Amino acid sequence: MEDKISPNSEIEVLAKKEDGSEVRFKTLLRIDTQIEAEYYFNGGLLPFVLRKMVRESK
Repeated sequence: MEDKISPNSEIEVLAKKEDGSEVRFKTLLRIDTQIEAEYYFNGGLLPFVLRKMVRESK
């Protein structure tokens, strides 16, 4: 999925119920800006900031 993530994109979700049945549906991905996508790819805001600080200190 990560290679398909971009701000305001539509994604398909596969939800599995307790009984084992599956439901597929499309929804709007609530990553609204490119910086939010970068936070997501880095595992959140804190890891993003820490990686950036390490890069800039070298």
